[in-house]
Amino acid sequence: MDLKYSSEQDLLRDSAFGYLSSVYDYHARCRIVAGKEAIDRSIWAKFAELGWLALPIPEEDEGIGGDAVDLSVVMEALGSRLVVEPFLPTVVLGAGLIDLLATGEQRAILAEVAQGTAMLALAHQERGVPFGSPRVETRAERSGEGWSIRGAKILAIGAGLADHVLVPARISGAIDDAEGVGVFVVSRGTPGLELTEYPIADGRRAADLSIDIAGLSDSALLGGCENALPALEQVIDKAIAASCAYVVGGLDMLIRLTRDYTAGRSQFGKPLGRFQVVQHRLAEMQVKRIEARAAMQLAAIRCDGPRIERIRAISAAKVKVSEAARYIAHQAVQLHGGMGLTEELSVGTYLKHVLTFERLLGDTDDHLRRYAQLLADGRIDVRRGLVNEGAEA
Repeated sequence: MDLKYSSEQDLLRDSAFGYLSSVYDYHARCRIVAGKEAIDRSIWAKFAELGWLALPIPEEDEGIGGDAVDLSVVMEALGSRLVVEPFLPTVVLGAGLIDLLATGEQRAILAEVAQGTAMLALAHQERGVPFGSPRVETRAERSGEGWSIRGAKILAIGAGLADHVLVPARISGAIDDAEGVGVFVVSRGTPGLELTEYPIADGRRAADLSIDIAGLSDSALLGGCENALPALEQVIDKAIAASCAYVVGGLDMLIRLTRDYTAGRSQFGKPLGRFQVVQHRLAEMQVKRIEARAAMQLAAIRCDGPRIERIRAISAAKVKVSEAARYIAHQAVQLHGGMGLTEELSVGTYLKHVLTFERLLGDTDDHLRRYAQLLADGRIDVRRGLVNEGAEA
C-alpha cells in the first residue's frame, strides 16, 4: 500500500506547517488559552481564507471536497503547534455529521462553516455511557408541530463557542436500541439550553449541557432521520483518525525539542546528546513515532472505506498512537529533567494533550475491546490479515 502523499497534499502540508510556524509558537498559544474565549478569531478567519475549513465539505456546498487523508495533513500541522481553535468539533465532527445526514436548506450550515462564519459542536456523550454503546437517554418527543428535547450531555468540546450544537436524542424505542435516534441542530441562545463551560487538561474548553427545550421546529431534525447512529459512528471514527494525526504532529515536535535540548545541555563536560543511553532513547522515540504515523495514515486511508475495514484501522490506530505517544511524551519530559513539567517549556503541555487524547473518543481498553469483538464475530481473519465482509455482524 502506498502511504505517500500526492503532490497536492505535499503542497498543502508545506503551506500548513509554514503558516502555523510563523504565527503559532508556544507563547502565542499560551496567550490565546489565557484569553476570554481561548481562541484567536483572526486565526480562525485565516483558516477559512486558506481553505482549511472547507477542506472536507463537498463542492456543491461551497467546499473543496477533500478526503480524510487531506484532512490528516492539516490536522498533523495543527497538532505540531497544539492549536486550540475548534477545528475538530466544527469541521470534522459537526460539518461531517451534517454532510452525512442533512438535506435541503439544512445544508446551508456547511457553507457557513467553510466561510468561517459558523462554529459547531457535537454533544453526543452522556454520563455513564461507554464508548460505542447505542444507549441514548436524552429524549425527543413530538410537541405540536415541533419537538421537545430533555436530557443532559457531558464533555462537548467547543460547545461554548458553537453557533449550533448537534444533539443526538432518542425519538423512539428503549434507551439501548440501535435505531430510533435522531440528531437535532440547536442554535446558540435557544431557550432551555444551558451550558456549563470548563477547561480540560490540554487547554481546550468543553461544556456540559442541560437540555429542556420545547417548540423546536421540524427543520432542526437532520434529514428527518430517525436512524442516525451509523452516521454518528462514522463521523466519530473520522474524528478519531483526525485526532491521531493531530497527536502525531505533536510527536514530531516533541522529538525535535528533546533532541535540541539534549544537544545544548551539558553534563560531565559534554552535551547530554552524546551519551549513548540518551541516543538510544532518542532512537526509540523516533521508531515509535514512525510506527504511530504509519498507523495514523492507514486509518485515514480506511476512513471512507467499508465499515469493518474502517473500524479495524481506526481502533488499531487509536491504540498504537496512544501507546507510542505516551512513551515519547514521558521520555521527552524525563530527558528535559525537572524543566519538562514547568509551564516555561512546551513539553509538559504536549504530555497533557497526549493524556487527554487517550481518554477522549474511547480509551485504549475501549478500542481493544472493539477490535476483539471483530475477531470474535469472525469479521477479521487474523492469520491472513483479511477482513471478512460476509460474516454476520
